[in-house]
Order: sequence, then structure tokens, then C-alpha cells
Amino acid sequence: MQTTLVKISELKPALYNPRKMSTGEMQKLERSIAKFGFVEPVVVNKVTGNIVGGHQRSIAAQIIGMTEVPVVFVEI
Repeated sequence: MQTTLVKISELKPALYNPRKMSTGEMQKLERSIAKFGFVEPVVVNKVTGNIVGGHQRSIAAQIIGMTEVPVVFVEI
């Protein structure tokens, strides 16, 4: 699996993303990313450019001041 660093501002969240996190859950995710980094990259559909997995990780990364995240591109 090849990852590429991509600017968070260039990521396109999918409008159909069903996952929502409470404030407490998001804060836990922010602390985890700050401490351990990205254990799982953001997954982006190469065809549509939409995030397939990692919406919340990309938001948490932006909140803690990151400007780029590791991304894996897939063709779906």
C-alpha cells in the first residue's frame, strides 16, 4: 500500500458520509493522532476524489494543526 501526503485543504469529503462523532470522541481522536500519528491513512476514491474512509481523522488532524495527512488512493 503506497501512501501519499496530501494537503487537508485538497481533500473532498463525501456528502454521504454517515459517521458523526461526539465532541468527546473527537477530542480522543485528536489526542490519539497527536500522540501516535496516523495509524491508518485517509482513503480517497481516485475516480471521484471523495474521501471513502477517514473523514473524522482528517478533521481531527486539521483541528490539531496538521496541514497534510497520509492518503491511499483507490479506484472504486
